[in-house]
Amino acid sequence: QKEKQKEKKKEKEKKTKKMIQQRRNIFVMMMLLLLFLLLDQTTGFGHRAHVQQGRPLLCKFRDMKNLTRAYHEYIRPTPRRELVMSVCHESLDWLRGEIHKFDSVVVYHKCGSYSQEQTKRLNVTVRSMENIGSCDGTYLHHILMNWESLANFTVFYKGTEEAACPPSYFIRPNHPPTECCPGNLLTSSRTRLNSFRMKKYKFSHNPDIDHKVYHQYFGLEGSLGSWWDFVMGPHFSTQMVDHSHATFCARGFFSASRESLHRHPKYLYAAFHSFQMYSMEEVDHYLERTWYSLINFPETINC
Repeated sequence: QKEKQKEKKKEKEKKTKKMIQQRRNIFVMMMLLLLFLLLDQTTGFGHRAHVQQGRPLLCKFRDMKNLTRAYHEYIRPTPRRELVMSVCHESLDWLRGEIHKFDSVVVYHKCGSYSQEQTKRLNVTVRSMENIGSCDGTYLHHILMNWESLANFTVFYKGTEEAACPPSYFIRPNHPPTECCPGNLLTSSRTRLNSFRMKKYKFSHNPDIDHKVYHQYFGLEGSLGSWWDFVMGPHFSTQMVDHSHATFCARGFFSASRESLHRHPKYLYAAFHSFQMYSMEEVDHYLERTWYSLINFPETINC
């Protein structure tokens, strides 16, 4: 009888310990959840963190009186089809078979000296610019500096050829507002895209700036969604992502019609461009994930 009582007592103690451990686990999980929610509001894990109250940034650029002076446009005729390229040290020999398919080819050279002999052979327009903003900075620079003379149809491309997607791939009888290379059109979940962050990155082609990225606005906090909110306002950023079903064009090879680019005001592109200080920083990856949704969005994003 005593043995049975001892066994029951041990069994009861065992159950009690198990219950206490379960309660401890629940308490720890609740504390972790509470901590996550606090971090979500204070350190940028949530895509709405750190949104500045008041007017979105694009309104500041709408009110700039010297916006036209800041982007003194090139005077030129409006091309029908144009190829715009962001180049560093890549060889452009592959381009020879593509040039005749465009009315204009503009090569933006970003990394110091370039081979004038090579560009003369190719018969392209070469413009030197600072190595700021990766290919996205080049594309924004071109849009802002040629706003009134943007081609009816523009292919934005990099110095390295995509074998399955040369620049002429985008030429169609009826061009869509924008198109992406096959395999580069990626779809994410809305939550995952909004919370995208890239806080540690090695600057490409800028060995002197090889350190942890410090985002100009959010520092080491914030996300793609909170950046969109800050630049465009939550109303437009939410609608834009919903309309595109969280789809974006990766790698920086895409086309755009003049009409789709002009749907949004020049000051919106200037607001995006204002964030770019170096090459290949976090904001460039934000812009990479912005182009497709922005160009396809049917409403005008304005202040």
